[in-house]
Amino acid sequence: MILLATGCLLGASPVGCRPNLVSDPNAGAPHTFNSWFNASAFANPDATQTTVGTSRPGSVRGPGFWRTDLSLFKNIKFNERLTGQLRVESFNTFNHTNPICCTSQSAISGSFNKISSTRDPRIMQLGMKLNF
Repeated sequence: MILLATGCLLGASPVGCRPNLVSDPNAGAPHTFNSWFNASAFANPDATQTTVGTSRPGSVRGPGFWRTDLSLFKNIKFNERLTGQLRVESFNTFNHTNPICCTSQSAISGSFNKISSTRDPRIMQLGMKLNF
């Protein structure tokens, strides 16, 4: 079992809170949905190891996040007391795919080192506000 600095293992080693880092997990990483980082860069702590594992928090560089939100507003005056605002809003306007990396950080899990979901797609909304 491997856990990337987010808790302890229930293995034989009493210091199994972090795996040992044997190489750079970001070097030569495939960056695909089925394998985001180089999983062979981590090794389980030995049962006789008496020090904390050598991996540090944040050693795996996850996928980036890129999103553009746009809004258009039009203020309308109907008379002295009644005004309104027409709103058109778009979230993730260019519909860029933003993956959520590594839902499981345990090597025995089937979803270890895999991207199984993405953040919200494009969302658009239209609204009208009246002030009186």
